[in-house]
Amino acid sequence: MLLTSGILMKNDFVKNNIRYSLILKRYNLTAMYPEMYLYVLTLSSSGNVLAEFRTNTYEYSPTVPYSADQTACKLYSVWMEGIENEPEEYIEYLEKNEYNKRKRRERPETDSKDAVIIQGSPRPDGNCAIISGWVKETLESSGLSCKIIFPDDMIIHPCIGCYQCYNYGCCTFKDEMDEIIGSVKNSSLLIVCTPVYTDTVPAGIKICIDRFQSYHAMNKIAGIRGLQITEPSGNNRNVNKQKKEIKGLLFSVAGRKGKSNFDHLLPVIEAFFANAKIRYSGRVLADNMDNIRDISKCKNLEDKIKNLTKKTAES
Repeated sequence: MLLTSGILMKNDFVKNNIRYSLILKRYNLTAMYPEMYLYVLTLSSSGNVLAEFRTNTYEYSPTVPYSADQTACKLYSVWMEGIENEPEEYIEYLEKNEYNKRKRRERPETDSKDAVIIQGSPRPDGNCAIISGWVKETLESSGLSCKIIFPDDMIIHPCIGCYQCYNYGCCTFKDEMDEIIGSVKNSSLLIVCTPVYTDTVPAGIKICIDRFQSYHAMNKIAGIRGLQITEPSGNNRNVNKQKKEIKGLLFSVAGRKGKSNFDHLLPVIEAFFANAKIRYSGRVLADNMDNIRDISKCKNLEDKIKNLTKKTAES
């Protein structure tokens, strides 16, 4: 992906025998989204970033009376004026704000497991829970570590479509979604276990899928030279794109009879895997659960799920 940049404004100056550089750059992200541009305003000295502001064109909805370029250019003028009038005080003010901003973006350390299971059902003792148990047993018998995540037991704010994740590679909300993204990033296999709710995924897992947009943003802007991003671990540094491959499996159950009950759920999961750069490696779908009730009574289904899990994990 070609992500070109250009300098819009630049001012090199010396204050108190210290050389500073104030630069406003525009990065072309139109290969990701039509007419998406990222504006980065940076105050630096001796190669060290003292303060930084980022904004992109998708943050500004049609009813907002100003644009990303207007905001960035205006702030460039404000910073320059403040530095010229009160250089020591204003630079100290900018540095303090930058420190506080980075602290807000810090993410907790997450554990590293070979596989992550997202148990998408809000019922902790239902058929998806049984499937998750089969998967966990299979992975651990193969010597692999795994973690089961229950989104409905976690505090996760819904995505609001603000697109601020395309500024720093992290979500504006700091909640337990950081743990999920960090766990998936450190794994090599993601298994989604989900029932069908109104022809699609339940609300809890849909919130997770939408919030993975920041993971997509992290992978995309990590390819831009010179830009630091915030990983789920809290590290602010230059980061390469996701290197290792993550495989994905889907195990889903539906109450009504007929595979057509999964017709709307499947595109959602496929889009999720594609957006998160997870290789879709297989699925097992079980319908007619309203009549069968207990999935463990389905002939050969447990073996089918365990065999696919083992094959995928060891491939």
